[in-house]
Amino acid sequence: MSPEIHMLYEINNHAYRLYFNDLAILPHKKIAYGSSGGFNGLFEIVLETGKCKYIGMFPNEEFSQEYIHLAAVYCQQKAFFFPQRGKYISVYDIDKQKVIQIDFRECEYPHYSRNYKIGQVFAYDDKVFAVGATYPYVLIIDADTLETRFIPIETEERPIFFRTGGCQINGHYYIPSLKGGIILEIDPATESVKSHFWGTEEDGAWSMAFDGEEFWLTPHAEGEGFRVWEPGKGIIQEIADFPEGYQAGKVPYVHCFCVGKNILCPPFDANMMITLNIEEKKIEKVEQSFFLGGKISGISFRIDSFVFFKLRLGEESWYAQTGRDFVVDMRTMEQIDYSFVFHENREQFSQDVITEKILKSPLWKKNMIENEKMGLKEFLAAISRGRTIFQGI
Repeated sequence: MSPEIHMLYEINNHAYRLYFNDLAILPHKKIAYGSSGGFNGLFEIVLETGKCKYIGMFPNEEFSQEYIHLAAVYCQQKAFFFPQRGKYISVYDIDKQKVIQIDFRECEYPHYSRNYKIGQVFAYDDKVFAVGATYPYVLIIDADTLETRFIPIETEERPIFFRTGGCQINGHYYIPSLKGGIILEIDPATESVKSHFWGTEEDGAWSMAFDGEEFWLTPHAEGEGFRVWEPGKGIIQEIADFPEGYQAGKVPYVHCFCVGKNILCPPFDANMMITLNIEEKKIEKVEQSFFLGGKISGISFRIDSFVFFKLRLGEESWYAQTGRDFVVDMRTMEQIDYSFVFHENREQFSQDVITEKILKSPLWKKNMIENEKMGLKEFLAAISRGRTIFQGI
């Protein structure tokens, strides 16, 4: 049975769990819009319950493509979705209920990868800012007209990889590159983009946080520690006394959060968090029962102090239907079970999948001849009953 048929069977027989790399969250924080991480699908999400309503597919993108979009942001009654492996910037107009697409201008930068187009995004007034991941530009989009401008990032020809681990301080956004020894500073009010160079092009950081006085960079390469970075001076302090097994290079410190006098880091593929006590300058484990028995495999979004985690129980892909999903209040470490569940418009989704994938299959005609013609209703009923006549599709 093909992955598409298996998915339809799961959706029509069970509470199918979805996952999202990022969400465009409305200001009241009750509704969000997301691009499915495992396939081509736009969903409206009720954040209190995790119930997801299928809206449609993004035009001109492959149905089975994973990671079409990496980053999302809300601005002016529109949800903006920026490509990771997709071809376009897609904008969902909430009032008009339609998707508008902006061409993504490719480039010849030697370190650019088409699989990692955009990293950090944010909205300011009526504009959306998108920082290239390996793409050496900051995109500024007018949310009303969708006019797009490309501001070059000064790189000195160094490799770059700006992810989603930046922070906002006094109206300025700071985003570290995973390589190249660059921290980007953006002032959205003046639209200025400044590159702070430190170290060599081998240096980098997964993410950064600000504790009210100092910037902290998470480690990237083997032997590195948590580092204090100061604009104009570079690295002025480093702490590397990690617990055994949690040294940099063994686990990726993809995200970090400043909570009180601590920097909290949930390393990817680890079963506990690491905390850096800012006052004592000490690194410690944070052993929480809800991480035991699995490995942290994803952080999808954050609303205030609430962070969504996905836990892998084996070696399956992190968007598999196995594993556990939950939200953690980073202030109190309270855990709340939470999943994104495909709840509404299943039949429309099934029809779109059949139209996009199954009807185009060379085996479809053969199956239909052998099993006589049937409509969508009969087709879905056959899938729900687990009939095997479609195993070749």
